[in-house]
Amino acid sequence: QVPVVTGLFDDDDNGNKPAMKGQSGAMLRYIGSKYSKTLNPIDNLYDVEEAMGVVGDIKNSWSPCLYMGMRPEKYGYAKDYGKTEQGKKLIQTMRENWIKEELPTYVKQLEALLELHEGKWLASSSTDEPTICDCDAVVFLRTFTKGHMDHVPVDTLEKYPKIVDYIKRFCALTPVKGRYTSGLY
Repeated sequence: QVPVVTGLFDDDDNGNKPAMKGQSGAMLRYIGSKYSKTLNPIDNLYDVEEAMGVVGDIKNSWSPCLYMGMRPEKYGYAKDYGKTEQGKKLIQTMRENWIKEELPTYVKQLEALLELHEGKWLASSSTDEPTICDCDAVVFLRTFTKGHMDHVPVDTLEKYPKIVDYIKRFCALTPVKGRYTSGLY
């Protein structure tokens, strides 16, 4: 299901209700800018967008591994290819290879961003609070710890203690604490 938001946008000058809005990144940026001074701070916009770009690169790199199991036709295979023995083996190989070969590269990039910002957040605001890039990164990274994807061990991130600490720090924030019931939190 596509995420959508309603009720956060003002009526237009004619009293018309705004249309339902979609696109996760747009919603995150809008809410972070309109309802918080720290989530999408103008004084640190470049760092926030740089980190959002790194997270986007990770997601794009992982996408074929995910969608080969969900929509193999997107990659030129038959719709039910993922249910065949050959398809299952390809999905397993893709996911295991990505975790082994690609994930470490991206973790280094995330750790470098953390280090630039005193080891706490990917792009600290002037108040030393998380920003929208942390919201985006943590939601994505936690998917590797929930056990809902075949061939992705729940301890995938355990060999990256800085990333684990980062996720735990985020999930311990008062507005977030207790909201996650599975995976790393």
